[in-house]
Amino acid sequence: MIATINQADFMQWWLECTNICAEKQIKEHRHYKIGEEVLLVNFYQEDNSFFHEAIAHNIISHPSSTNFQIAVIDAAKTGISFNLDLIRQYRDKLATNHFAKSEDGRFVLYYQLEENYVNLQLVDKQSQKAICWFTKVDDIPAWEKSFPFRQILYVFYENSDYCMIHGAGVAFAGSGVIITAKGGSGKSTAALACLAGDCDYVGDDFILYNLKTKYMYSLYNVAKLEFHQLGLFSDFNDILVASNTDMQKQQLFLYPKFANKLANKVKVKAVLVPKFAAELEESNLEPSSVSLSVISMAPTTIFLLKAGKELFASRCSSVDTRAIIIAFINFKRNLQRISNPCCH
Repeated sequence: MIATINQADFMQWWLECTNICAEKQIKEHRHYKIGEEVLLVNFYQEDNSFFHEAIAHNIISHPSSTNFQIAVIDAAKTGISFNLDLIRQYRDKLATNHFAKSEDGRFVLYYQLEENYVNLQLVDKQSQKAICWFTKVDDIPAWEKSFPFRQILYVFYENSDYCMIHGAGVAFAGSGVIITAKGGSGKSTAALACLAGDCDYVGDDFILYNLKTKYMYSLYNVAKLEFHQLGLFSDFNDILVASNTDMQKQQLFLYPKFANKLANKVKVKAVLVPKFAAELEESNLEPSSVSLSVISMAPTTIFLLKAGKELFASRCSSVDTRAIIIAFINFKRNLQRISNPCCH
């Protein structure tokens, strides 16, 4: 059950935080095209690669308008602090999931409140504005660098035609394929194998899908591989992030090296659920089902976005499943051969 905070209390806290921001100087701002919308991110400190690197391929210049705004604040670098009494007041109620809404649903809060570290993400759905505030950005877990603002973007798009999906996306000759699978099933490996072959790359962890137009959009230019898999992709050695050796998976930022193979927008033609089958001599495809594709993507999407079950019950079930396929892939013998069959 999602915790709720008194509407008037939340409103007052939001106004206090935004007033503090209004009095401070913005050091850097960038515009990003996310789907068909424009996101403005105002950084109150310099050196913002932690948040920028994964979405750098979506940057645009001189947009005519903006749809969403996010203020990003590193307290250690800026000296900007917020009153945390409201969180402390509701802490016992919030501690189970670190996620709450105001009683009317207008305001959303994600938070971590530790002894030496605080991370706040406040969203006002009415104004489509948000604040990311951290005691120290250097203390944010390294894996968060691969999908910045994911929970805020989910809230921004919650009542729109867009839906964020935990899955990979690739494209061939203008046709897109969503690759979805349970963790460890080969989703990331399949997407990178396609990139190493003839396909373009849309994303790995999260993609954005428009339920009406059937287009998917690139959110992040990051790929992830476990360390024992890195030897399979020698072309990516020069973009390994050496500082991430303490992580289960290595992050590969594909922009700018693969800028010409990153597809920002593509029509979805099929959903692919990869499976390991090392005994096969060749990769092959077999028909699948709507239920398998939804089961593959729903649990992790709901968990990572802290979304409700209705996300898939009423929205993601409308993904065009007329051409759903399932691939059994022999990763050991023929990684790149999946690039053509899965995308035609």
